[in-house]
Amino acid sequence: MLLALLLAFPAISPKGAVAAANPLAADAGASILRRGGNAIDAAVAAAFALSVTEPESSGLAGGGFALVYTAKEKRVHVLDFREVAPAKATKDMYIVDGQPRQDLANMGPLSVAVPAATKGYVELAKRFGTRPLSQLTSAAEQLAQRGFQIDLHFHRAAAERLDCLLQDPESTRLFLNREKEPLEPGDRLIQPELARTLHAIGEHGADAFYKGRIARALVDAVKSKGGILELDDLAHAQVREHAPLVTTYRGHRIATMPLPSSGGFIVGALLNVLEREDPRAGGYRPERFLHVMAEAEKRLFALRERMGPAWCSTTRWTISRWRRASPTPTACAATSKMHPVRARCP
Repeated sequence: MLLALLLAFPAISPKGAVAAANPLAADAGASILRRGGNAIDAAVAAAFALSVTEPESSGLAGGGFALVYTAKEKRVHVLDFREVAPAKATKDMYIVDGQPRQDLANMGPLSVAVPAATKGYVELAKRFGTRPLSQLTSAAEQLAQRGFQIDLHFHRAAAERLDCLLQDPESTRLFLNREKEPLEPGDRLIQPELARTLHAIGEHGADAFYKGRIARALVDAVKSKGGILELDDLAHAQVREHAPLVTTYRGHRIATMPLPSSGGFIVGALLNVLEREDPRAGGYRPERFLHVMAEAEKRLFALRERMGPAWCSTTRWTISRWRRASPTPTACAATSKMHPVRARCP
């Protein structure tokens, strides 16, 4: 711990900063800022780089959300490019012999949704960025072409999903060593095919991914294993725009993600609970404040669990129902029976 503190240093910049789950991705974003790009340019460059360095959680075939504040308009834009199920998906596709099969939903061809991340990144760059898309994919392309040394996080992720990786020859070739074991920290991962895909996206936009050769290869690979993804699913991949979920915290206006993300609603309700407490009362580790936070989080996530699929449903009825809800009464309901804390609701 002492060594870590001695080696730690602040990242200071008068022009901006980039935070990402991998330092190589943060470097990609910071490089764009240094070359005159704006915050969206940097975010997109970092996201493309993460598709190389963290394929298990940030791949091009994933999805995401984006909150963008435009100072000129003084407006918060909410972009939703989470994956959706293929058109051929059914409500009982993970039921076998009358029993639910969570493993079918977690891995394998039937777990593949319609990718939307690439379309979302390109849309962000087109609407809010200032740099050519090819510049935003360049760092990621180089990382994939030249390779990078994997870290402990990558190694552990591969080890956790080893059975899944072994089921596919290409995954085995790319992410495992000759002994068919996870790559070790420090090993170099080179992905020339991914580099070519990133180059095509940079030159031709989202169509390079959702149409033509890459789209056909993606669909053929999934269907050959028994999946249900079709070219028509890719052709209809969308970036949806929503109104932000707005609440307040100690006089500040907080804008966050609405459905289908439950995170924004939970964060808003949690802040509504915590603003009634003094985080400075009690010294370094204020027991009351920490107790309230832990208990509120527990109850809010229990509420989320009870709601089940309603949180991620995009049906008109469900969205209308939850848009009428507010984090403030949710906070009161979640904490009304908290002991020894009693929620003070209006």
